[in-house]
Amino acid sequence: MNLNNNYVDIQELKILSSNIENYYSINPVVSSEVLYKSLEDYIEWILNYTNGIFQGKIISYDNLAPTLFCVNGFKKKSAYKEFVKNNLYALRSYIQALKSTIDIRYIDRYKTLLLNLCCESEFAIVEYEKYYNKAPSSLMCAHGRRPELSTLDMSFAMNELFFIEHSDFSKFDYRDIKPNTIFIIRQFLEIFWRNVIGYSNITEQYSNAPIKKFTQVAWQFIEVNNKAGSRWYIQFPLKTKTISLVNTWANSFVHKTYIYDSHIQYMAMLVCRELMKVPLKSVQCFIDTNHPQAKMSTHFGDIRIKNYYALMDDFESDIKHKMPNSKINWLALQNVGAYIVTVGKHSQVNNDLELNYLKKYIYESFCSLCRGVYLYLKVLYGIADSKFNKIFKSH
Repeated sequence: MNLNNNYVDIQELKILSSNIENYYSINPVVSSEVLYKSLEDYIEWILNYTNGIFQGKIISYDNLAPTLFCVNGFKKKSAYKEFVKNNLYALRSYIQALKSTIDIRYIDRYKTLLLNLCCESEFAIVEYEKYYNKAPSSLMCAHGRRPELSTLDMSFAMNELFFIEHSDFSKFDYRDIKPNTIFIIRQFLEIFWRNVIGYSNITEQYSNAPIKKFTQVAWQFIEVNNKAGSRWYIQFPLKTKTISLVNTWANSFVHKTYIYDSHIQYMAMLVCRELMKVPLKSVQCFIDTNHPQAKMSTHFGDIRIKNYYALMDDFESDIKHKMPNSKINWLALQNVGAYIVTVGKHSQVNNDLELNYLKKYIYESFCSLCRGVYLYLKVLYGIADSKFNKIFKSH
């Protein structure tokens, strides 16, 4: 690799880029075999480049997450430098997966994949060269892409996905479809942790209408309260911080539609896979309230709960505190999305506790009403006083 006129000069990238343009044009001038070979050559170049840097080193998801899934920018140069290294590592992981999945039979569909590969890999390499190999800060990328989905893109996506059976795949714009993987990651995490706690939904106590964001409160509760040494504990294969970062990252796409690089999306998928990884052997857990049994499930990963009834009690208390007029619809013990290692003692939220929450809710509502009446009367008094002063002055 050479630096030429402030651009990286990677011969394999230049050939691939040229072949993409000449293959997907109206009148192709290169064959699918030629394009596929140039893709293979560039993949090998990236793997050789990154292998020389990482030399078999493995970076855990917990160490990758703080910079790789950062959505608010980097305040310190050192943090961005760490991101540059982790970003290149993620690219390497993605390329390894790509090498094992690309198929010349589907080369007609690869336009978006190849354009993104050229753009995203070049950026990762350029930034690494600048921050680790002392390349000029003026070094730039020759490739680029629109960073966000527009409303037009989303309009196309919703129509094409709904009528996907009738779509002409030769004209299918995968760029507008593929980033929706991030949305599925977000939904997966919300449903996953709702199942871990073990409830189907949270509804209004009397109307039975589902309460908004009833899935999101599951992870919020776990994130704050899951601590070693407490009366209940959930053990999972990743740090709490890692899961929170991926959750926030996926949530940002829903509101901003910023298209993260394919290799970052891929690493988020690997985090979800880690949560779903089945334990190596069956786990002794409580499927009913009588006795533990050996169990192994493919519906959730190696998530283990100690003192499940204490978890239920604390979650119910937390929800009642935040939403006094609510009801949690619990799943049967055998349907909880985790291995219940110990059940513990169960004590329903008693009537006195519910009454206290209700009293507090009524009291706070009454105080708010009084403040509103006071402010309203104050305004009326001000208006009357002003008019009285004008009448007084006129006489």
